[in-house]
Amino acid sequence: MKYLLLLVLALLPGTPASALEQPKLTEARIHELDQRDSELFGKIAGVWMFESMGPDFRHVAQRSIYREDGTFVADYRFSSAGKISYRRATGIWYPLMGWFCEEETKSDDGRLIPRMVRWVNDPIGQELNVVSRTGMKAVLIRGEAVGNDFDGSLDGFSKKELDASLAAKNLIGFIPEETGEKDSDGKPFYRWILKSRLMDPTEPEKERGPAAK
Repeated sequence: MKYLLLLVLALLPGTPASALEQPKLTEARIHELDQRDSELFGKIAGVWMFESMGPDFRHVAQRSIYREDGTFVADYRFSSAGKISYRRATGIWYPLMGWFCEEETKSDDGRLIPRMVRWVNDPIGQELNVVSRTGMKAVLIRGEAVGNDFDGSLDGFSKKELDASLAAKNLIGFIPEETGEKDSDGKPFYRWILKSRLMDPTEPEKERGPAAK
């Protein structure tokens, strides 16, 4: 089953399956890869966080909880100056011949991110360095374990809980802060401060405007 999946992963768009040859692996190599998969599973299981900034200055913060039963819960916070939104997805994850694979099966927005297949670079400690099949690199940082009362269902998502978890690692993204000024209707003005490991914390990005709802 493992090697059938490997063949599927190796397929490129427009390449017929008949054009591929069966991978030739020695027993020693198979044993080595199986052992690595077992080690990867034990080291990856837990909580990992990641952040990125898009060209439109839209910050994305993600927390993924990889459970020991092979399922995961991924929570997202999207933010920019004046706007915040959230997303939760659940799915399955597994190591396969050295590759770290995860696939969403459900989400609260009805959309599913295509399966991700990434190579894991050693060592694995407080950081998880991965590289996609197209060469895109990413560094995930280890997060704090969630409590026993954590609800990982789609309906159990808590914005407040996620925000606290992301803020603890300084990668929550844009947050509103009152300026002390008010408009003609008495409503306060806010400035949007970027809390991110990607930016210099001494130079927060700010923009005056109303708070997000």
